[in-house]
Amino acid sequence: MPASLLHASSARSRISLAPRPVVAQPDTRLLAINLVHSGAILAASGQEACLVGEFRWNAPHRIAWFPAFGDRLDDARACVFDRTSTEPGAIMFWRGRTRVARLASIDAMEVDDPEDFQIGWQLWLEVVPLRRGFINAAFDALLRPDAGGENPIAG
Repeated sequence: MPASLLHASSARSRISLAPRPVVAQPDTRLLAINLVHSGAILAASGQEACLVGEFRWNAPHRIAWFPAFGDRLDDARACVFDRTSTEPGAIMFWRGRTRVARLASIDAMEVDDPEDFQIGWQLWLEVVPLRRGFINAAFDALLRPDAGGENPIAG
């Protein structure tokens, strides 16, 4: 075997094949949009799972949501992550090895009363046009530089 091939294969074996962080791809964003438009639940670290009324992908590694039927400006939440993974009907958001949030269809989220969430989603579709200005104000307040810590899972 020629020495040049031996050298090339040795060099190749030294290349690190460590996995790169997975950045949310456009198809992951599309999945998120489809989940939310069909009725989705978001479970974030340290918070009770909620029916998502509005969802925004603010930056490559930041999502924000407003719970359906939220009635306070500070009901809007945000989450910073460094990668995503998917499974049927759900997206997981990770920071390091810790899952910081999971967005899933009502059917894919294991909740005690999925029928109540489905009914809530149908009612929310009637209410959301009347709440659009309030929801936008909540997101604006969340993104203000003087908003402080925003919330426990924002980075």
